[in-house]
Amino acid sequence: MHSYHSIISNNTPVLLSLVESDDETAELSSGEEAAAEEVCDMEFLHRLIADAGRWAFGIIFAELWVLDDTGTQLFRPDCGWWMDHYACSTHAFSKLVDSSLPDYIPAEPCMPGIGLPGYLWAQATNKAGNTRQSVMSGRQSLFRKSSDGIRTSLLGAGGGGKMSSAATRSSMYGTISNLHSSNGQHQQNH
Repeated sequence: MHSYHSIISNNTPVLLSLVESDDETAELSSGEEAAAEEVCDMEFLHRLIADAGRWAFGIIFAELWVLDDTGTQLFRPDCGWWMDHYACSTHAFSKLVDSSLPDYIPAEPCMPGIGLPGYLWAQATNKAGNTRQSVMSGRQSLFRKSSDGIRTSLLGAGGGGKMSSAATRSSMYGTISNLHSSNGQHQQNH
């Protein structure tokens, strides 16, 4: 006898499917088990980012950056982003996530302190703390010096910020673009 259970919440895609069987359960090889666990982790990671962005007022785009095992580079996992497709109907943000576009701008790994993700990571780990003025001046210098200037400009157009989640196994950084506007101007969310 087989029964099929799916966990579905608020019109989101199926996160987990469980097949129960009274028959003999199939054994997975260690490689298959590791691959299945990685897929589950990626789905869970994407769900965390989507939930953080979806329920925060004004957030239209969120990226998550993870420090690698050596502690020398930040990288964005393939599923490490969320975009509000209604608010982001423009092509600009699609260039950041849709690799099929001819003008796709990939999220390339960077060192802490380099580029927008690295700068915000360094500021988040700064023991002296951040002031609005230090973040704004640092962000402005990124637009002049950053090797990923186009990507930084797109993210900066909506604002930059930080987010973190205690539900994950790694230290994380997120770039959040938002549209908290007053008088039609974009502002930074802290």
